[in-house]
Amino acid sequence: RCVDACGQDSSNPIRDLASRGARLRTKARTGRRSLLGSCGDSAVIHAPLVSVVMPAFMAEPWLNRAIQSVVAQTYSRWELLVVDDGSSDRTGEIAGSLASVDQRIHVYAQENGGTSAARNVALSVARGEYVAYLDADDEYLPSHLEVRVAALAKGCDLVFGPVIVVEDGHRELYHGRLDGGDRDCVMPLMVMHRRSCLSTGLFDE
Repeated sequence: RCVDACGQDSSNPIRDLASRGARLRTKARTGRRSLLGSCGDSAVIHAPLVSVVMPAFMAEPWLNRAIQSVVAQTYSRWELLVVDDGSSDRTGEIAGSLASVDQRIHVYAQENGGTSAARNVALSVARGEYVAYLDADDEYLPSHLEVRVAALAKGCDLVFGPVIVVEDGHRELYHGRLDGGDRDCVMPLMVMHRRSCLSTGLFDE
């Protein structure tokens, strides 16, 4: 069962999502309770862990922004599993540097085996109740995980939502919901129960 993570119809769901993330960050700064919280906040400690799966091949130009978009999430109970798929550029170095300052980031390396093989490596070590996907050339909006975890808590098995497609890092080509036909765009939008990943089998390599 899939739901739109925005919850309600909107003429511009992406910007609604971004606006909500900004409001949540403001609440955190003013001391109000939010999922951002501190490590000592029991609400955060008992929140479900989300394993973010990120295959990365020759991703030097985009990787830092992709990882920073996870670090900036309003939902803080996540682990990021970056799998360097045999890159010959600075992909591994960049990921390792960011992992050295945030213990929620874990970096793995393999010989080049393709995106599916890299995702399977991450899934084999994932500890989260939920699994999210993010490609190394994509980014999350700040409330991405929080909105989707809330939807999963209502009994959904899988959640995906709207997307912004940009060119050259800034020019917006499209924003809105996808019909599921564009697999490359749909995968990074998905958050699902890890048990669902395991019961349906891993990615075909």
